[in-house]
Amino acid sequence: MKLKLVLMGLVLSFCLCSCGDSGQLEKEATDNNSIEVQSDEKEESAEITDENADSGKAENSFEKTIQEELADIEIKSAEITDRDSTNMTQTDMNLWAMESYDFWDKELNSLWSRLSDEINPSDKTKLVEEQRAWINQKEANSKVPGIVSNGGSIVPCLEYSTKEWMTRDRVYKLAALLAEIRGEEFTIPDDVAKDLEENTSDLYEIFEDLEGQWIFDIERGAAVGVETVEECEYLVDDPNCKWVVWETGGGTYTDLDVYGYDGRTIVFYRNNGDFESYYMISRYDNQLETKYGNSIEELTAAEPTICE
Repeated sequence: MKLKLVLMGLVLSFCLCSCGDSGQLEKEATDNNSIEVQSDEKEESAEITDENADSGKAENSFEKTIQEELADIEIKSAEITDRDSTNMTQTDMNLWAMESYDFWDKELNSLWSRLSDEINPSDKTKLVEEQRAWINQKEANSKVPGIVSNGGSIVPCLEYSTKEWMTRDRVYKLAALLAEIRGEEFTIPDDVAKDLEENTSDLYEIFEDLEGQWIFDIERGAAVGVETVEECEYLVDDPNCKWVVWETGGGTYTDLDVYGYDGRTIVFYRNNGDFESYYMISRYDNQLETKYGNSIEELTAAEPTICE
């Protein structure tokens, strides 16, 4: 898709020159169109709602099968993403990315509304918990590309692009579940499945891609290690850990400390009691970059350490 290709080029140019403004869209951090989970103090309702869910529901024809509905959605999505960006400003591209994400978010709301009505009550609680976890991960993952690019006016574009791909992937998972409940046949088209595989990230595949010991100080033999628990010499107390990341003279993180991930990058988070810490590892060709900060803003602005 043209939007994805344009974004890839922009990320590369921003990473190489580390420039850009700090301009942001005049849009709240929590999108009005995104599915929201009720706060803990209102957990008794355990509903996932959106103010635009009803309008999204009204626009979909329930006479169509879920398969037909998603085919139409793909056609309409292409009309948004397949635009010529030659003369677009950065603000134009940010708005373009937001529009593309909002389109898929609206479809997600529509599917969720129908699922909430039709799913077996005994299965609904688990689905709500799963959706809550997915939303939290989507928000965290969307921050990762901006951290890698050291911020700038491109950040909204990067964030919306990550949200779009994650939401599109989630749409197909919920669509498959709704079709199953209705007794309909449903398959993800091969071209869509390939698109989603190429543009959505799997945490443990990223760990495998980053695996190894990466030297950042030859004289001291200082390195960053990304290793499985079985291969790592550092003891890890939690039996649920699968991967360990350590740095000579620095801290140790595991896959249970992951804040967000995207592409070839993982960001870790740890609450140390009196302070918080964030740590990034990101692979670019045959190099590993690391950054540290006590907040997302500090991590974004930090200069990376290069490991080989």
